[in-house]
Amino acid sequence: MSQFFKNLTNKIKNIVSNNSQSLKDENILLAKQQAESTLAQLYTNPLLFFYGDGCEHCKNEEAIVKVLAIEGVSIQKIEVWNNKENDILLEKLDCREDNCGGIPFFYNQKNKKTICGEATKEEVIEWAK
Repeated sequence: MSQFFKNLTNKIKNIVSNNSQSLKDENILLAKQQAESTLAQLYTNPLLFFYGDGCEHCKNEEAIVKVLAIEGVSIQKIEVWNNKENDILLEKLDCREDNCGGIPFFYNQKNKKTICGEATKEEVIEWAK
């Protein structure tokens, strides 16, 4: 009798484990879809740059964003350290397996390309295409 319960318990654990992974994948996809929908409503500019006030790495990227603006490439700046909604949006967009987990973070709404961390001007131009 106890072997029967052990087998049954193992089968239940396997079912729950498989369903949990499936639910996790579905939740990630749903979160990303919701974030993209929110983006479409909030930001008409498809090129987004997430940064934090006082972040040294972000300052380097802000300089590139300013130069590109002069050259005609407009990138929407979104501060996340002092704005919880923006931080939540960043987390929703950065929900891939190889997530960045921080800033600076660039997100292109048109082609879903991202840049995690510091990048060169040339890399940002390529991302913006």
